[in-house]
Amino acid sequence: MHQPFQRLMKYKLLLEAVQNKTDDDQQKYDLQEMIEKVATFVKHVDLKLINQEEEEKNIQETETKFNLLLEQSKTESGNINEATSSSRTNDSIKSTIASNPTITAIDGGFSTDEILAALLDIKRSTDKYNALNFVNECHAVG
Repeated sequence: MHQPFQRLMKYKLLLEAVQNKTDDDQQKYDLQEMIEKVATFVKHVDLKLINQEEEEKNIQETETKFNLLLEQSKTESGNINEATSSSRTNDSIKSTIASNPTITAIDGGFSTDEILAALLDIKRSTDKYNALNFVNECHAVG
């Protein structure tokens, strides 16, 4: 986007150079109108680029804050547990759910028999105690 934008800025300079070499008043007037239109357009494009960059920055900041809050909630909250396929973690989740309905967060599982069994066990436990499940990026093969 920068190279075409730089060309637009050069058009204004080119028109100004042509205007300086022109003797005809009508042509100078027409060139001045073109220079002003190009300048207005370039300013408009420049403002749009600035707004786009600010929006992208805001989106990135919001996404970063969200991810940090999600990670923080996984590790600090007694009501959210991060689950893996290990049976120790699964037992821990069951005991936590038994004492207090929770949200179970499962991040990044692939479909090996061990992981699928753990996920099904976690689902049964959360269903039994009317808790919530959150599964992120669980992949099945075959």
